[in-house]
This record gives sequence, structure tokens and C-alpha cells, in this order.
Amino acid sequence: MRAIFLETERLRLYLPSRVDFDLILALRSDPDVMAFIGEPHTREDVERFFEIALPYQEKHGFGFCSVFEKESGEFVGQAGLFHIRHYDEQPDVEVGYRLHKKYWGKGYATELTRGLIDWGFKNIPIDKFVAFVRPDHPRSESVMKKAGMHYVHDTTYKGKNVRCYQIFKDQYHEGYRYDAIAARFADMRDSLSTEKKYVDLFCDALPEHGSVLDVGCGSGFPIASHTLEKGFSVLGVDASKELLKIAEKNCPNMNRLHGDIRTISLTQLFDGIIEWWCLFHLPKQDQLNMIERFAGWLKPGGVLQFTTGDAEYEAENSDMLNQSLRFYSCDPSQYEEALKVNNFELLFCESDQADHLVWMARAEGGKS
Repeated sequence: MRAIFLETERLRLYLPSRVDFDLILALRSDPDVMAFIGEPHTREDVERFFEIALPYQEKHGFGFCSVFEKESGEFVGQAGLFHIRHYDEQPDVEVGYRLHKKYWGKGYATELTRGLIDWGFKNIPIDKFVAFVRPDHPRSESVMKKAGMHYVHDTTYKGKNVRCYQIFKDQYHEGYRYDAIAARFADMRDSLSTEKKYVDLFCDALPEHGSVLDVGCGSGFPIASHTLEKGFSVLGVDASKELLKIAEKNCPNMNRLHGDIRTISLTQLFDGIIEWWCLFHLPKQDQLNMIERFAGWLKPGGVLQFTTGDAEYEAENSDMLNQSLRFYSCDPSQYEEALKVNNFELLFCESDQADHLVWMARAEGGKS
């Protein structure tokens, strides 16, 4: 059986193989498919592609893959990662795709680009990926932006004027996905729901006028704003620049910091750290590692409140505002062990709604 190189929500990718020769010839000889890429390919052109692509993928373990729909099994097109023009004497690796016209407008290009970037940063020792888009092809530019890539400069590629986009490894996190839906997300997340009971318990456990770190503060509503109203000072950290712009208006008294919570550097110690609906976007091991980081950011006896799923899982879906987001959870026993290892006293862990847990713990050195 042919090995799957990568699986996304709706698609399967396989490394290039001559069994797909006729499928790829039909794709690459289609003038509509090639309109923004180059001249339609002949059988000889496709033969040259295989002469280059097969040894390339044998050497590197990745390449320009054949893409099939999971549900129908139909050939969709090609997508993959490869050094520019398959020339590995230079360092830049490109993400690219070409799809049959019948599959345009389904979000497949964005799904593939995100999936490939994610796979690449996890499996290739590389700091960035690049992509090239014709300036008269706004739909492809939109794909790059949705995937978190950013315009760098105009250049030429295969004799054509193109725009170069890139994404760095330290930029690839959910914040860039939230940038695309920031205004709508802020409108949706404007008031406390099941959180109020727990945020009040958190605030009650803090010293008067204490300092709070809000992890994944978003637009500032509703948690940072509620905490500020109770007289605490708040530093809000979020990976979405667009949400922090909204937070500046919503909570002008909140200090703000843009960055990935896994890598940011903080020198201040806090009386309390609160996190809601943020941690579950991090891969499982990263979540457990964050418990140690939280411990290092708290004053002796400081209070930590965070949220997780109630069972181990890993998924990606577009249920919220039609934006693809990744979700992870460890088994609850793993969080409990991480708290213990980092000298936290567990105050409580309970479910506020289906599939969701709220944890509160006190750092070493405080009163029970």
C-alpha cells in the first residue's frame, strides 16, 4: 500500500510517483491550471519533472506531492515543499500548489498550505518557508495571508514578475490565524459566561491591588476587563497583533505584550496568572512545559488558574468563524502531575461545561 506523506482535514498527500503520471499530465497541461504558473506542460515536460522530483524526494524525504480527496479518492492536484526549482544548493524552501479547477473555491489551497508549513516546521531543520504569487492573482495572495505568510518584496521567478511571501518558524502559531478573524472574534467574546464564577474565585485569592498576568488576553474582554475593574494591575499577553490592537481600545489601562507564550521573556513576577481558551491551542507537550513557565512567573504563594480539555485529544477544525484552528488536550492526570512536579498545590479542578476543565492551584510558599 502507498504510504501517506501528509493527511489534512479533507485531503491526503503522497510523495511523487510515476503511477500518477497521467493524472499529473492532465493537471499540468490544463491552461486554466497553468494560467498563473507558466505555459501548459507537454508529456516531455512532465517526464522532466519526474526525472528531477523522484531523486529529490529520495534525498530529502519531501517534495511536490500528489493530492487526493479523502472522501471521494479523486485526484485534486499537486502541493508540496521543495527547494526553489528543486535546487538545494541554495537554502530557501518553497511551499507551492496547483489544483484542478473543479476544486477551486473549496479552501483546499489554504488547507494544504497550512498543513505543509506545519509539517515542515516540525520535520525539517529550517527557519522559514517562502512562496511566490503573481501580482494579478489575488486569490493566491489571500491563501498566503490566511496561512500566516507575509509579503516581503517583488521579484522575478521563472521569468515572471511575482510577489514573495515568507513565514518564519517563530511566527507560526495560532495568533496569526486569529489575526484573520480578530474583529469578529472580539465581537463574539465580549462578556463573561461560565468564566465569571471562576474568575471571581481567582480574584478573591489574590492580595488587594495585586498583579495579574492574563495569558491569551485577546481583545481584553471579558477577563482582563473584569480583573481590572476589581482593582488589579494586568499584563495581557497574546500572539495576535490584531486582537491586541482591539485590547488597546477596550482596556487602555492594561499593559500589553505581543508574543508566543512558549518563548516570550518576562522579568516581572505576578501574584496571579490566569489563562482561558488559550492553552489548548498548544501541542500537548508544550502545554505541560507551560506549567513550569507559569511557576517561574509567579511570586511565592501566587495563584494559577488555567483551562484544558477533560480527556486527551488532538484535532483541527473550522467550527469557529470558519477559521481553521488546532486543538489539543492531555489526559487530566498529566496536568495534575505537572502541577505536582512544579510544586503547586491543587486547589480545585472541575468542569464548567462539556469537555472542559478549570484548574486552580497555588505556587509553593503560600497559605492554603
